[in-house]
Parts: sequence; C-alpha cells; structure tokens
Amino acid sequence: TTLYDKANTITGRIHNVSLWLRAYFESPSTRWNVIRYILASHYVHYWTTKIRNFEWQGRDKNRDPRYPGDFLKLCEELQKKGVLIHAEVETLNAYTGNKHKLL
Repeated sequence: TTLYDKANTITGRIHNVSLWLRAYFESPSTRWNVIRYILASHYVHYWTTKIRNFEWQGRDKNRDPRYPGDFLKLCEELQKKGVLIHAEVETLNAYTGNKHKLL
C-alpha cells in the first residue's frame, strides 16, 4: 500500500467517526470539538512524518524549499482554518512530548 492509500483510509475513518458523533452527541459544539481534535492530531502526525522523512534524507532545511516549516507555523495555519484555538496553539507549542498524542 502507498501513503496515498493510507491517507484515504484515515479520511474515511474520520468520516465514519463524524457520523458516529452525530448520532451519539446532541450538542453540535461537542461534535465539532471532537472532530477538531481528530483533525488537528491528523495534521500534526503527518507534519511529524514529513519532518522525520526530510531529516532522514539529510536535506538542509535552510536551503530546501520543500521543508515543511516549523511547528509554530503549522499551528498558526491550523488556527486560521479553525481547527485549533489560540490557547491550544500555546499549549501545543510549550509541550515537549509527542504532540499529536496530546490532542
């Protein structure tokens, strides 16, 4: 299987979770918060994978335009998309452990 196949599988599972949440939680804000955390975790996990792959290949992050960027930049993008709120960005930035598991 390819990374593309895996990404499609994860997308399908997120869709299934959203349908389950719709039936389980009455509050739209609760459903949205759960989905936000799942999406944010998904983004952070793939960002981490890209960084590790970049470093494994020995690329220079200062010279290669394909460098995924730093973690704060990712969090700011997720905040602009409405996936994270400001307090969550600050908490994630300060956390030194495995960030996608914090979500």
